[in-house]
Amino acid sequence: MCAPASTGSGCSSAPPSSRRTYTAPLMDGVLRLIPLGGLGEVGKNTTVYEHGDDIVVVDAGLAFPRDEHLGVDLVLPDLTYLKGKRVKAVVLTHGHEDHVGGHRLPLVGATEDEREQVRACLDRLGLLQPAVA
Repeated sequence: MCAPASTGSGCSSAPPSSRRTYTAPLMDGVLRLIPLGGLGEVGKNTTVYEHGDDIVVVDAGLAFPRDEHLGVDLVLPDLTYLKGKRVKAVVLTHGHEDHVGGHRLPLVGATEDEREQVRACLDRLGLLQPAVA
């Protein structure tokens, strides 16, 4: 059970866009690791590596809903932290849904077999989006 947001528990029912952020500016030479999902849970594997202005995202996964998530088809990580930031690369470790199911960027540098594996995964989940010209 969450305490009211005013108690400073960090728990809030406010939409992510209206929540306060607590991310301090990076000092020179510091690498920041930010798990956006998949830490302490199965699925939503998404980790941000940030060094200066350079951002690399490793995996972009989803999770399948548990029994208490009535009416929910898929659970995606909260990517609000990346809003307005320039991501240099997305690295996909392998083709399981919990690592690629939330992926929405072009697959640059992937082999045709790798692209097809991700396409097949997204198509199986009903998430395949038409290519952007």
